[in-house]
Formats: sequence, C-alpha cells, structure tokens
Amino acid sequence: LPEVDPDRIGVTGISWGGVLTNIVVGLDPRFKFGAPVYGCGFLGENSLWQESVMQDVGREQATRWVELWDPGQYVGNANIPMLFCNGTNDRHFRMDSWQKTYRAAAGQHTLSLKVRMPHGHAPTGDPMEIAIFADSIVKGGIPLLEVVEQGTNDETLWAKYDAPVAIERAELVYTMDAGSDHKRRWRTMPATIDVESSLVEASIPAQTKSCYLNIYDERGCIVSTEHVVF
Repeated sequence: LPEVDPDRIGVTGISWGGVLTNIVVGLDPRFKFGAPVYGCGFLGENSLWQESVMQDVGREQATRWVELWDPGQYVGNANIPMLFCNGTNDRHFRMDSWQKTYRAAAGQHTLSLKVRMPHGHAPTGDPMEIAIFADSIVKGGIPLLEVVEQGTNDETLWAKYDAPVAIERAELVYTMDAGSDHKRRWRTMPATIDVESSLVEASIPAQTKSCYLNIYDERGCIVSTEHVVF
C-alpha cells in the first residue's frame, strides 16, 4: 500500500501467530522487528503438540513437520530486534522451548515473562510492551529497559540493567515445585534495586528449582531476565 513505509514494518502474532512470527522473521529480511507472544519453536521437544498431535500422527510425519515448519529451523536467521512475551504457566508453549527459541534468534532480544498470564487475545494476549517496543524501533519512541547482564552469586540472583525511564519496582519470580514449568506454582517476592549502579538483586529461597527477575518501569512495562534452572 502506498501509505505504508516499507522501512518501518514489523510483525507480531499471538499463539500460533507467534509460531508464524518466529518463522517469517527468519525468511523475510524486510521486517524491522518481531514480537511473538506465547508461540515459540522446538515444539517437538516440549509443547502441547508434542504430547498430542505429534503422538497421533506418528514419528515419521512429526519429524517431517519439525524439519520443515518448526520455528527453531528459521528464527536463527532473524538478525533483528525481537521481543518475546510469554506466561509462566502457558500449557501450549513451555518455558524451556521458549528459552531455546529466543536464544536461537540472531539479533538482540528482550523478554517479558509474566506470572500466570492467561493464554489468549485481548485483554490478556496483547501485552502493552509490544507497542512501546515497536514505537522505539520504527517511530523513535522511548524503548523498553534492557537487561545488560545477569548472574547468580552464592544464593543471589542479580541483573544489571539500562533503563531510559525510572524503575518502579522489581521482583523475584520463583518456584519450589518440580516437574513441568506450566504445572508449577510460581511465587513472587520483592527484589532490591540499586538505582545508582543499575542493579537488581534478590536472595533465592532455599529449595528453589527455577527463578528469574521481573523489572517494572514507571510505565508499567515488564522486562524479564532469563529464567535459571537449578
């Protein structure tokens, strides 16, 4: 369309639209950003479909689908900024496969992993972070904060950040449950913020099996660290 600037187009999608987003950004170099919600790759390793449809169609057909269509085959070609959004307990797209997907992406990525975010479209499936992320790339808007570095130190999880707006609060998200991430009870506790050193840190409770940090800016946007498994 003549009114569309071809140099300022990105792509986003929810659920299976997120799957397609991860595929198309690896195939079409014209996109300036990608923002998949829930949908990820490596679906033959851990996903609702690995437990259902892929079992029904048999190994040969499931393997062929993974080789031809799984986003994990394509997202590694996407050398553009990407925002990956998901919920801790999404039963369709699991956190381990989601993590493999964003780690496979060739460009810079930002994470927003919300506690028990329901699976669906608006009002739950249209994270406010997407519009802000998009505007920062194609309209010169103020970007989301960036997690510059993260790590564990004795019994502490910490992250260094770069924030263009004030930080409102931070939290440690953790689970003491074993088993599949989407069946676990995820809890939160406040994390400390050192504004001068741009550092967020939290003590990891004993018996924690997995955890990560969520940082909230003054706009209410959530940016997450990678989740750590013990």
